[in-house]
Amino acid sequence: MGTWEIQHCTNRFMVHHESSKLMVLMVNGQDGWFEESDIEAEIRQDLLANSAWQHWTSSQQGCQELEHYASQASQRVRAKVAEDEYDWNIAGLTAIGMIAKQNHLQFFGAGDYKARLIRNRCVIRELGSPLPENIQEFFAMRQNSAEYCQATSIDWVLIEGGFASTNNPNKTLLNYGDLEVQKGDTIVLAQRSFFNGFYQVNKELCTYQDPPLDWSELHIIGSRISPTDVFIARFAS
Repeated sequence: MGTWEIQHCTNRFMVHHESSKLMVLMVNGQDGWFEESDIEAEIRQDLLANSAWQHWTSSQQGCQELEHYASQASQRVRAKVAEDEYDWNIAGLTAIGMIAKQNHLQFFGAGDYKARLIRNRCVIRELGSPLPENIQEFFAMRQNSAEYCQATSIDWVLIEGGFASTNNPNKTLLNYGDLEVQKGDTIVLAQRSFFNGFYQVNKELCTYQDPPLDWSELHIIGSRISPTDVFIARFAS
């Protein structure tokens, strides 16, 4: 029976680990524009108050349950800011969940987090949300409008989807699929921007990144610090 060994885990990941079983969940509203951080705090409080999330058995169940928590949390926050001048329809929360039972893994989520399977230092498979369908329209708008900065390759790692709509919060999370791992395989969960080399990290973490982007472009958005959300685990017998 295979076991999971956690190699790296920043403290914002919610983790339940029982030898051959591993449940990992990340909900992030820190980068939102309005009340997303409050919604995130409400979701986390609800999850911590009820350990049921630790026993989700499928990505379908994970989607349904997390959507329920997001629905309740977003409605509570919306009620608190009912007089806010903004009529925000979708919160910029992102999330990823992983349910591992021995060597079988399932993933679900929404937004900018991805999972990568690393085998013999090579990326075997990647699971996560695709870039928005209208991303080319966005770049055209950026490049042709004086109201926006000129788009660069840096923008490719900044366009992220989200979930926890306050008007229609359900059915926004996606089942990313599943995969089988082998002894010695490594799973990395992180933001798309981490994988795209957007962050400067130590030698241990940079091995999981793509070749870095052109850092000369970073004057547009300022310096970036080390990422806060990276989870790495190895499957061993």
